[in-house]
Amino acid sequence: MDSSAEPNRPTRLARATPFLTAFLLALTYVTIPRQPFLVDDALSEKSVLSYAHEHGMQFGTDIVFTYGPLGFLTTRHFFPQTASLRMVVDVLLSFAVSVGVCLVAWRLKLFWRCLLVSVFVFLAANLDPRADLLIYAGLLCWGLLVLVESGPRGGFCALGFILLAVFGILVKANFLFVAGLGAVAIASDLILRRRYRAAFGFIVALGAILISGWLLCGQLFSHLNAFF
Repeated sequence: MDSSAEPNRPTRLARATPFLTAFLLALTYVTIPRQPFLVDDALSEKSVLSYAHEHGMQFGTDIVFTYGPLGFLTTRHFFPQTASLRMVVDVLLSFAVSVGVCLVAWRLKLFWRCLLVSVFVFLAANLDPRADLLIYAGLLCWGLLVLVESGPRGGFCALGFILLAVFGILVKANFLFVAGLGAVAIASDLILRRRYRAAFGFIVALGAILISGWLLCGQLFSHLNAFF
């Protein structure tokens, strides 16, 4: 038996702890819809989003709305046509945001770590709908991590910010402002630290993944400008 592997076990466990905690946190506020869909004046827009997805409508031309092609994935009402996809996205979104919060919390002392996690869970679990809050919180946490991490960890955090930003923008165009300001802040910080390649790569990756996501949603590239 190789005893040299023994000291690595606590290290591996310590690295895995934020992710295990994030999984448990996600279960407390996962955004799976709990309300049946009823057509009325207040909820008709949600029906339109689901209809647009089912019929492949083009945002920016066929439909003009602040919500984007993924807006149907954040409504608090249940649509049986997209139930499987919706559940997968809800779990992934909740877990991704929880990981960001926990990675930030684990950089704090024990008291502040527990306080941050407790306040976040209390707010997230008691607000409905909560998708907007989660995306805002996720962008903030992943953005902060990009500013303080470096090397492979910094790249991992940058990818987390980019994926969440792209998802938010495709859900609702309003997130373009928050994600855009966050991206500018991150790129500016990298430039000030003379990490020009990292700043350039970050901006290029954000734009490329946004365009790829738009195309994967069945939207035409020529309609992207019209949508915004």
